[in-house]
Amino acid sequence: MLPALDLAARNGQVLRASVGPHGATPQSLRTLTQHGCLGALAEITVIAAPNGKQHEGKALADCLSEGTSQARAVTAASVAERLLNENVDVSVAVQSAAAEQDEEGALRHEAVMIASDLSLAQGQREHSRQHATFTSALADAQRRGHDLAQIVHKMSQGPANFYQMQGRGVIEPGAAADLVLLDMACVGAARGQGIKNVWCNGRLVLENGKPTGATPGRVIRRGPAP
Repeated sequence: MLPALDLAARNGQVLRASVGPHGATPQSLRTLTQHGCLGALAEITVIAAPNGKQHEGKALADCLSEGTSQARAVTAASVAERLLNENVDVSVAVQSAAAEQDEEGALRHEAVMIASDLSLAQGQREHSRQHATFTSALADAQRRGHDLAQIVHKMSQGPANFYQMQGRGVIEPGAAADLVLLDMACVGAARGQGIKNVWCNGRLVLENGKPTGATPGRVIRRGPAP
């Protein structure tokens, strides 16, 4: 992907690519277990566990109860068995070393934005890219030592500039007050992890992690193509 972006830039074309924080599509833990494809504990992150919300956003190795001193000695299969005994199924993300390297290079490229291609439809199975794309990306960036201002730019002003959305993606007089208050010590892959308050068009829509009931959002149309 990155060589293609570089070639386009040399030819005077304006192209952008988007990445999410997960190197692999979230999968069913039950299916992975049945097919013997669990791999290493450290590469598996729990995304959604209906009866185990405390495990969401954690590596599989950390999903034992507190006080268990042998957490690192157990196998992925034994942890998975325990979780599946408590849940009908568990959604997990499997991160490979190769995907980690590809993602690292993409995040540093000036033509790459951070975005999600999924929407949340009623009855649809929960997917981390619906609700944790940005908090996961921030957590990953913090872990890797990236410039957080640059990562936030890839989520906000960068896409707004590319799509010619006037008054969006910036904090300045006259711009739309679309703001997020984060606790960077808590951001992660679970639903809303680290998000404290959200303002949309200047109105508070999420306060202390809970919706206020306000609905000031509207459809934003892109401007002319660059």
